[in-house]
Amino acid sequence: MTLSSDPLVRAFEEGFQIFPRDIGVLASELSRTPADLALRARYSGGLSRAGQSSSTWRAKMLEQAFWWLEHQPGSSVTPHATRFWALRPEDPDTARVRAAWIAVERQHPNDARVVVGAGIFLASHDPEFAGQLMRRAVQLDLTLVDGAEHLSYLVFRHFQRMRGHSDHVEQAAAVLDTLGVSLRLERDPLARRFVLLPACRGAFECGHLDLARKFATELLHLASSADETRGDENGLHYGHLVLGGIALREGDLAGAKQHLLDAARIEGSLQLGSFGPNMQLANELLERGERDVVIEYLDLCAKFWESGLDRLNAWKGTIAGGGSPDFAGNLYY
Repeated sequence: MTLSSDPLVRAFEEGFQIFPRDIGVLASELSRTPADLALRARYSGGLSRAGQSSSTWRAKMLEQAFWWLEHQPGSSVTPHATRFWALRPEDPDTARVRAAWIAVERQHPNDARVVVGAGIFLASHDPEFAGQLMRRAVQLDLTLVDGAEHLSYLVFRHFQRMRGHSDHVEQAAAVLDTLGVSLRLERDPLARRFVLLPACRGAFECGHLDLARKFATELLHLASSADETRGDENGLHYGHLVLGGIALREGDLAGAKQHLLDAARIEGSLQLGSFGPNMQLANELLERGERDVVIEYLDLCAKFWESGLDRLNAWKGTIAGGGSPDFAGNLYY
């Protein structure tokens, strides 16, 4: 997960971190100032977390999802507000949200932001159509930073799930070509970092190693020289992991191990402090018997993932005993 360059999406992500008991406070404030989009974004973010485990909160989450679709279909928040149903095709409300997205896209076929949102939602339901939408969105507005950001995220998430399917790799190549055009036009370093992070991961997952290397190398350069602190630690973490994965596939074991350790020599970030480090490269090195470097990586990660110390220690114990831990979601974060 990366913090978006969009302030409303950042408000949504901040809301995702609040406790359910605080959502009521936001609801009361929103009833007094319903036009405050940042407040609504925080409220929707809080509901998106609470609604995963409570049907009561989920009903309110659905209410907000439809509000964003009706009143702010082109907002970068709207795909986040509907994401729960994008990932759950079996949910009884998913068909309604899907129909709403399709209707909104048909009403605004030339609004690149709306087309982007529809593409994000439909990625899990109709990947071919979603790919068409995302390419059309960036072609409608090649300077659309949010569109490029979401496009690159779609490439990473969708093609990670579809790994090994040749037709999806071909589709990824077309999407990445379009993304490359957008990156050539965007010169703002902060905006480029937000696009490059998922773009390098997406290119890597698709097997486009030269493109992944290009994206990851630039990401590391921008992240290490950034004036802003927001997001640069994420860029350093994932940039090194992508380059390490490339090194491993090219037979450079020493380079892969060095990039793994460099990926953990960071100050940490909101996302890494919450979800923990990505373990894909570490897992691949474990499969090659490189236990010592993975344990060292976990020790370094302990500095920024304090809430995950128990999990880190459990993984280290399993590795020291000759086993292979179940890294679960940390293989994909």
